[in-house]
Amino acid sequence: MTDLEFLIETPNKPVANLLLLHGAGAPMNSGFMQLLSDALVAEQIAVYRVNFAYMRQSVSGKKTPPARLPKLQLELAEFIAAMPKQIPLWLAGKSMGARVCSHYLANESDSCQLNANIQGAIAYGYPFCPPGKDVDRISHFAELKRPLLILQGERDAFGGPNYIEQQQGSLQLQQLTQLSIVPLSTACHDFVPLKRSGLDQQKIIRIAARETRKFIDLQAKNVGSASIEGL
Repeated sequence: MTDLEFLIETPNKPVANLLLLHGAGAPMNSGFMQLLSDALVAEQIAVYRVNFAYMRQSVSGKKTPPARLPKLQLELAEFIAAMPKQIPLWLAGKSMGARVCSHYLANESDSCQLNANIQGAIAYGYPFCPPGKDVDRISHFAELKRPLLILQGERDAFGGPNYIEQQQGSLQLQQLTQLSIVPLSTACHDFVPLKRSGLDQQKIIRIAARETRKFIDLQAKNVGSASIEGL
């Protein structure tokens, strides 16, 4: 991928690298992505942003729709291969980017082998189900090979924090041992809260960044405990 360019922001002593993927309609340098990157760096997390190929075409002037999920997963594998390996790596995404990450963590195909340095993934507004449609975007959660944290607005039009519990299928939240969901007070899909909450988008994003750091620290602690028990 010769035209691959990362937008990198990093603190002096990062606790982890985070590969942050954009949503379907906005590029890596959108206002939301910049606010989120700034908040994550403040939590001592290094952020690597990159555009999918269709988005690189769109920002260059040739409007292009998102590629299909298998193609995006293959691109993600290429992004991962280009990431530094000195410290733990976390995948992350806004909306569609989060969906690509979760499928990558559940995929066992030869073309998308799970990189050993990947600790898990963070979803900033998961697109559980497009408004007005009836599609399954959650069954693969049962196949996750690494922890997944979903930070979900309570007013998200793609499904709120209780979306999985509200479904009538056989997939039960308590059975999804790799999945954690944290609600964001009165926030919509873009993390904009109601005025009565006393919060604004930037504050919600900072909360999401703090929850990200807490989750990363918790998983590192769990891995360390498991290593000691295995001695």
